[in-house]
Amino acid sequence: MSPEDIALLESDTWFCGLATDRRRRILDHVRGRTVSRGAHVYRLGDAPDGLYALLDGEVRMVSYSSSGLEMVAMVVRPGLWFGELSVIDGQPRPHDAIATTAARIARLPMGAVTALTDADPGLWRDIALLGCAHQRWAMRHSERIRTQTAIVRLAGFLLGKAAQASDGVVRMPQQALAEIIGVSRQRTNMLLREMAQLGLAQPAYGGVVVRDIARLRAFLQSHS
Repeated sequence: MSPEDIALLESDTWFCGLATDRRRRILDHVRGRTVSRGAHVYRLGDAPDGLYALLDGEVRMVSYSSSGLEMVAMVVRPGLWFGELSVIDGQPRPHDAIATTAARIARLPMGAVTALTDADPGLWRDIALLGCAHQRWAMRHSERIRTQTAIVRLAGFLLGKAAQASDGVVRMPQQALAEIIGVSRQRTNMLLREMAQLGLAQPAYGGVVVRDIARLRAFLQSHS
């Protein structure tokens, strides 16, 4: 990996908290690859094949209700590690990991995980702590869904994404937005029309244009 990739991984709270020699040994074994937009990093039911980190792009963790409704469990952004649950318990993957953009990922293969933890059993605790961090994130996300209105959840997500875009355009189809905020696509469309009337955001082909970030931030603060 390039020095830039290593610096990105070491900016992650979990990874930078590892002992220096553990980080070095992990980096010695990771292998990078590219994933095209819409492709699976791994699929629901796959056997665990290692621990992953995202170097560039975006990956969504998607699970499914009994009726087949897609639910986004987590959105992975560059620098974050993921896929630890099946690494820990050896069970099949509990969700799909899908690249929502062209992406570059790093993988610590399962064989390397086994070799590293055999030589250094304390590494298991560190991997478990990654799982704990993700569980806490999931609990906070669940709490937001229970306590925040859908338009507030949508506003918060759009604000975060627009702040990362130089042109204020959130390039994401409405179905993906719906999965992230936990409502139907039809409801998402209604919310976007409401936000357009408020002068906050405007639906566009393949995404949403945030018309006024400061105004959107003020709206979010007034409804929090």
